[in-house]
Amino acid sequence: MKRFKRTVSLAVVAVFLLANVLAFAATPLDNCKSAAKSLLSQLVDKIKASGSAQQTAEVISKFISGSGRTVLVNAFNQIAQGPGAAQRLESALGLNPTTLGQLLDWMASYQGGGGKNWFVNLVSLSGDALNSALDTAANDLVNKYIQTVGGDVYKAEYQLNKINAAIMLFNGTPGGYKPIKYDSTGNFSVYDTGFNNLFSLLNPLLGNQITGEENKANLKNAFQTIVNAVNSIADPTEKLGAKALLQALGLLYVESAPSTGGGVVPSTGGGTTTTQPTTSQQQQQATQPAQQPSQQTQQTTLSDLSKKLDEAIAQGNSAQISEAVNALASVLAAMKNTEEAVSSLKEISGKVATALDKISDVSQVKSIVNGLTNAINTVASNIQKQSLSTVEKSLQLESLKFETAGLLLKAYEAAAVTPQKTEDTSKVTFKVSANDIALAISKANEVASGIQTTNSTVKKSLNFAGVSIAINAISSKDISVMFDKESIDKIKSDSKVTNILIKTQNTSVVIPKSTLTADKFEIKIIPKQVSNALSKAVDVNIVVGDNVQEKFDKPVVLLLKLNNKISDESKVAVYRVSDGKTEIVPGIYVSTINSFLVERKSLSTYYVGSYNKTYSDVDSNAWYYKNVQLISAKGITDGYPDGTFRPNNNVTRAEFAKMVVETFQFDTTGQEVTKFEDVKSTDWFYSYVATLYNLGIINGRSETKFSPNAPVTREEMAKMISLALVKAGKVSLSAIPTLSFKDDSSISAWAKKYVAIVVENGIMEGRGSSTFAPKANATRAEVATVIVRALMK
Repeated sequence: MKRFKRTVSLAVVAVFLLANVLAFAATPLDNCKSAAKSLLSQLVDKIKASGSAQQTAEVISKFISGSGRTVLVNAFNQIAQGPGAAQRLESALGLNPTTLGQLLDWMASYQGGGGKNWFVNLVSLSGDALNSALDTAANDLVNKYIQTVGGDVYKAEYQLNKINAAIMLFNGTPGGYKPIKYDSTGNFSVYDTGFNNLFSLLNPLLGNQITGEENKANLKNAFQTIVNAVNSIADPTEKLGAKALLQALGLLYVESAPSTGGGVVPSTGGGTTTTQPTTSQQQQQATQPAQQPSQQTQQTTLSDLSKKLDEAIAQGNSAQISEAVNALASVLAAMKNTEEAVSSLKEISGKVATALDKISDVSQVKSIVNGLTNAINTVASNIQKQSLSTVEKSLQLESLKFETAGLLLKAYEAAAVTPQKTEDTSKVTFKVSANDIALAISKANEVASGIQTTNSTVKKSLNFAGVSIAINAISSKDISVMFDKESIDKIKSDSKVTNILIKTQNTSVVIPKSTLTADKFEIKIIPKQVSNALSKAVDVNIVVGDNVQEKFDKPVVLLLKLNNKISDESKVAVYRVSDGKTEIVPGIYVSTINSFLVERKSLSTYYVGSYNKTYSDVDSNAWYYKNVQLISAKGITDGYPDGTFRPNNNVTRAEFAKMVVETFQFDTTGQEVTKFEDVKSTDWFYSYVATLYNLGIINGRSETKFSPNAPVTREEMAKMISLALVKAGKVSLSAIPTLSFKDDSSISAWAKKYVAIVVENGIMEGRGSSTFAPKANATRAEVATVIVRALMK
């Protein structure tokens, strides 16, 4: 037990030391680089917030270039003493004095060295120039880091993820959670209150049980090692550099001391030197009572945070909203119940989403997005650590993915640009100029730079929301948003932009950039009257050139804003009206923005309305009850005329083909198949079978027979769903996990990889705890469950 506690102690301080490398990663090489860039960006933002960014960067550089390297390496050597300690550190994090020294050397030498260049250039830049410089720095850092771990990209990936998790946690905590204090006399010490509170968060950070006074003492001694080393620095500028670095890393509580950004940091650049406080000022600072964090701040609860957020929103104080949001990750990290954490996250996020409508400062929006995505990363990581089934984890994470995507789109809306408009009695026309687009791109990129993607859930959300330039088109009248050639060219010229988001009073429309295929582009959004609707009904059309676009390769996303909150998604449906016909289409309820998210490859009139269908043979306690209700409310399948669903009935191959086509919105226009003698052009299922066959998703049961009326087996269902998900870009075939069912040998050779994909992605599971039953016929209840899970991908 003692060895275990010491190992935890070593790991905590090792994470702190590694954080000086300023990088993290998620997947090999390319993602290593993007992760390193994200962390570098965090540090740049912290230094810029000091109020005197270049001076702060200079003193940090002097610290690392001077005694800082020796201080940190010596501290590491001291921490690594003891039986097996150094070996455990190297095996767990790859750290030894050589690798740490090389990484610190990178920090000292990058951008020319000389004790004053580290980050000085980065903090002086903004916009595209900063983005380009961060790319260069991240690439250089990752290449050097991989060299220090012997060229092992996977080891670098693991280590950098740990670094980022630690830095994000430290930066997300308020003053009462900082383990080191800088007092009014200019000395560092272990801050007992902050250390004790931080200690309570180490379990979710490290994923281990951390208890006991001896272990606590070991951790405290480790931080004391850092404190002693920093206090021993003789050069006052280097000491200020140590202070600035500890602040940037989120480890320092400043009691009352000269600010690193308020005119008291000596410049090392050879130019004007700002003045130190006079003796009388120092005496005054020393005699003022230190403002210790209140007990409430030291032990922030969700209730405290929610109250603080409510007050900030009521006052319209965006800075305080941002402060509250950035403390959310540490509060949620302490929650052991992940369902409670998810619920709390949604509650807070919903409040923030409402507040975003009134925040115009893009830097505050960026800060809020940073705090929210940090919190989401924390909750998602905790879900992945739980001893839940793959299906349970997948459902929780996929739900969180859509909530996050909705929040990101809401953040882009907050940064929307309002173009010039003309108006008559019934219509408002917004004409978007190239200058409007340039401003919108700048704002969208700033918002996107605040998104933290250490967890795959947020990465999927970012893939969904992309970088969306937002246009304000608020009006209760008919709306036309027009783009000319110059504005279209401006959008196309920016490689980072993925979508155009049109924000209206009751609906937002997200259009893929790939839709811009002509020199003229117009979005028409016309309000419609529908009685008893739960949202405003809108007719949406897109005109490319001179023609209305009927079909889209990539879906257009509609955010249909509800009039009131709902409690049961299965009692609500999205309705599409076209050519006088009303039908139900799939949509996902995003509670944090109280909207239905609808992906469509063809447009018409859409609205949200009530849906109250129940089935006499579907008991509310049945395992499939919710999925049967949801698949009906999504318009994928229905019951029988006698009011039954018949959950245990088989599903035919033709019926399942139709469900797959409608779930993934595959285009059936002009699809033909002549191979199967039992599939005629007059059959109701002809276009569905032809579409899936031509996409490579289905085959016949022989060269000439499709067997449309035969029951679909579970392994056939696995193949069709897997390939449909791949075609839709939802999953990948690149990594196929190993199956562990007792009846593995009975799964057909052609089906094994598809079964593995649906099991790994939480789409299907076995019948019972250990068998898959590949040759068994799929029941309507099973199909309903599989389709609902596929819709969440």
